[in-house]
Amino acid sequence: MDLTDITVAEFLAILAKSPNINTLCARSIKRAPHEQTFSPPSHPITHPAIKTVRLYENNYSEKFDMLFDHITLPSLQEFLIKQSISPRLTAMLSRSLPPLTGLTIIASSITRETMRVFMATPHVMELDLRCQNIPASFFKRLGSTSSFSPLDRVQLLPVLSSLKMRCEHKFPWACVADMFGQRPVLQGLGPESIYRPLRTFALVITKGTIWAGTDYENDIEPVDNETLQRLRALEMAGISISISDRHGEDLLSETVCGDGTSAED
Repeated sequence: MDLTDITVAEFLAILAKSPNINTLCARSIKRAPHEQTFSPPSHPITHPAIKTVRLYENNYSEKFDMLFDHITLPSLQEFLIKQSISPRLTAMLSRSLPPLTGLTIIASSITRETMRVFMATPHVMELDLRCQNIPASFFKRLGSTSSFSPLDRVQLLPVLSSLKMRCEHKFPWACVADMFGQRPVLQGLGPESIYRPLRTFALVITKGTIWAGTDYENDIEPVDNETLQRLRALEMAGISISISDRHGEDLLSETVCGDGTSAED
């Protein structure tokens, strides 16, 4: 069901009267006329059938937050949101405890609240992040939790197997390799820890930053040789890694090394 330009009250009324909806797409939530007052339900509306939700809003909208306050989606499996992440979304996901396996976030930045959403969705296997700014701390956090003891109660995305990212280059390249943490195939670690099954990683850099040796802000700093070798080792271990610019140029190409010399030199 595709809902466009409706109020929160209308949205909730549709959910309450349509128990068999399994896919829901909303492109905007409009403000109710001044003569209408919103009377929220006494309890969140639980919709047991909805498995896929896509919400699009170009700017932050409190209307989506109002919606999150009044719905519970215990069967949600795929979720896409184009808007900044708010605590009220986190609360809805924590309340719903859905078997969410696919998550797409389109926002300006990965924030602390985004990380709380990840903690509230431990079943996510496929994560797609389309954010202008993805800080180095995000990569480091993934790396620090890439392995964990079976006794750990707090795990970050423990079953994540596919990660897609589209962002500007505002982090050291080493962070990308650090994201995978210490894997037993590389470090000879014992079997006492469980390792996140991340097998596919695709990164598209939309814009570079000023780096030594160039006067062009949009140039992307080459991947340094040390990081390149670490990523190659991960590929040899069976992990699919793709890093390209917005034009599709492979930034891990063997033809140019991190120091700008030909791989054949």
